[in-house]
Formats: sequence, structure tokens, C-alpha cells
Amino acid sequence: MLNRRRQMQFRVVIITIVGIAAWLPSGDLSNRARPFMSSVALAGDRSYGMQSTKSDAFADFKQGQAYANQKQYEKAVEAFTTAEHKGLVLYELFVFRGFAYHELNQLQKAQEDAEKAIALQPTRILGYELLAAVHYAMNHPNDTIEVVTRGLARVEGLEKAKLQKTRGILFLKLGRQEEAIRDLTQAEALGHAPAVLYHSRGRAYSELGQYEFALRDYSESLTIKPSDNLALRDRGWVYGCIGEFDKALTDFDHILAMDQEDVLVHSMRGWTRLNTGDVEGALADLNYAVAHGDQDPWTFLGAADGYYLQGNMTKALEVNEQGLALKNADKDADARYRLQFQRGLFLLVKGREEEALRFYKEAEVAASKQPDPLTLKEAIADIRGAIHVHPQIAKAADSLLKELERTLAETKPPHKPRPNQCQRLSKRNG
Repeated sequence: MLNRRRQMQFRVVIITIVGIAAWLPSGDLSNRARPFMSSVALAGDRSYGMQSTKSDAFADFKQGQAYANQKQYEKAVEAFTTAEHKGLVLYELFVFRGFAYHELNQLQKAQEDAEKAIALQPTRILGYELLAAVHYAMNHPNDTIEVVTRGLARVEGLEKAKLQKTRGILFLKLGRQEEAIRDLTQAEALGHAPAVLYHSRGRAYSELGQYEFALRDYSESLTIKPSDNLALRDRGWVYGCIGEFDKALTDFDHILAMDQEDVLVHSMRGWTRLNTGDVEGALADLNYAVAHGDQDPWTFLGAADGYYLQGNMTKALEVNEQGLALKNADKDADARYRLQFQRGLFLLVKGREEEALRFYKEAEVAASKQPDPLTLKEAIADIRGAIHVHPQIAKAADSLLKELERTLAETKPPHKPRPNQCQRLSKRNG
């Protein structure tokens, strides 16, 4: 039950209208429907494609930029449109107004502006990135990939490398890790290797269970950008996955020294402390996360384990029940059947055998459908460990062990590790 997993959270779109360098979907690799994030790098005073010398039209364009930088997108659209009506035909105008429309969720108009920008200058990157972001917001992943691929056939030099990176990150967002690694490696070979490239490729390797390569890329990302707490957090989690708990705790401690209120890192450090045997410290972190609004069922799973290891079965059952009652527990099959296995064990120890059997049966069926031999192995290890501490459950546990072992023998391992699941059997200290 101490097998750990964490949804990596994605950040929302943040673009200032001094330019758009790359749409970057970062974060939680198990949720496929969150928006892009972008950094910026294009100077706002570039004027390629301008066909009018009217200074007042360009002044309206600059005013639109100012409004967009202030996130006053309706005013930005109005100013950009005024400039267009005065005769300004400018690549940046269509890109920036398209972005403003995107932020106002007027996606059809954003798409029209992106296509105008591409038609005006088909060898520049920003129109393709905007159009890709629009298709992504429309939940059209295939169209998003097609747009970026079309752009790769037209742009050259460094912009090609940047767009290759963008497609790689998009592949990662869509769960296509091998293709993500291919594109990100190609972008690196073309001479474009910012911190986000290594961080993203590290996530792809991590999701494939290739932790040595993931650690290499996370460390490279942190060499370029030492202040990136997200990369530090992800590296800490991978250290925990391979059992290097001291290094994991060092990374988590470093983050919390800068931001003591980081709920997610408290939860991660709690799981790591649990694996080191520091049950008191683990509960301090996990309870902090719960008290500050963490609704992740995995946090409740860890806290319930902590109380169980302390021998506080009443509290362990209470926290487990709270985890099962979470609305998002039903949406996270992994978390739900682990909570069910956990509750079955707790009830078995409490002598409530009939209830325990029911929870084990439900969890066993769910785990065998995934397929998930790792969790079945953990459930078996938990029962065996509990028998050593509570020998009175041996008779009731015997039939459970036989059933779980039979199901495990019939369960084929997945083609590849599921996202964010540490591929090792946790060692549980009875």
C-alpha cells in the first residue's frame, strides 16, 4: 500500500503579449484535458508584414499590446481591431489578437486570426503555435498535432527546433511518451535545449519507468534553472521511486524551505517519510496536506497507513473512509481499489472478517481488470506482514492469500508502466 503515485498538476495558460515563444503543456501526466502554458520571447516592436504607414494605426496596435499585458483582453481586441480597420496588416496583430480571443474563449475567432497570421507569414512559428493551442482548447488532439507537424514542414533554423520541442511536449501531454522523447531529443540536436526540454523529457522517461534517464534530465534542467521547484519536486519523487529516500527528502526539504505552504510537496514528503519508517513525520506532513485542502485520495491513503503503523486502528479506518468518500476517488481507479485493499486489511485486523472479504473482493476484481500485478503483490505483502503482527488473522487470511495469488498468476503485466506509478514493491515494516 505504500506504492506511491502522484498526479502531476498542469499549469494554466500564461502569455504576455510581448510575444509567444512556445506553448508548453506542463505537469500532471495522467490528466489529458488541461490547457497549455506559454513563455514569451518575441520582441513586441517587430513589425514584419506591415502594409500601412499610418502612425495612429500602429499606436492602436501598441495600445492593444499594453491592454493584453494587463490581461484586459476585451480592450485589447478592440484596439487591435481598430488598428486593422485603419489599414494595419501585421503578422503580430493577428497572433496577439488571436491570443486575446483565446483567453476570452472565443475560439473560432482565435482560429481565424491564427490562420490569417499563417497565410501572411507561413515560415514563422507563432501562428502555428496559436492555432495548435486553439485546437487543443477545442479538445481536438489530432488536429493539434497536425498543425504543429504542418508548421515543422515550413519553418527553419531555431524556430524549427522550438516547434519540434512544442510537439514533443504536446506528445507528452497526450501520453505518447516515446514520441515525446524522440521530438525533444531532435530539438536538442537542433540546438534548442532550454530547461523545460529536459524537464519534459525527464517526465516522459519517468512515466516509462526509465528512472535513470529521468534523473539525468531533471538534474540537467536544474543546472540550467536551479530555481525550478517543479523540476526539483519531480526529481525528488523519482528518487523516492528508486528507494533513494535521503535524496528525495533533500529535494523536498529544499522546496519547503522556500515555500512552507506547498501542499503537494508536503504530501510527497509524507509518503517518503512513511517509507523511511518516520511515521510521526509522515503523519505531520500528510495531515498538513489534508488540513490545507488536499482532496487527493492518495494523501488519505498514506495518512491511514501511518495511523495503522502506529496501531491506531480506529483513526486508520476513519481516514480510510474519508478517502473513499472523496468525490474524485471514483474517478481515480488506482486510488480507489488501493483504498479498498487497505480497508479490507484494516477490517481483517479488527476481526470484521465478513466486511473485509467484501472489500478485498471488490478491489481484487478492479486490480485484475487494469491490469495491475504490482498492487496485487502489495496486497499480498500487506496481508503476510499483518499476519506476523496479528497472528490471530492467519486463518481468515489464508483463503484471501490463495485467491489473490491465483488472480496475480492470471494477471498479465501492462505493456508499459502506468503514469506516475513507482515500479517497485514497497518494503513494509510490520
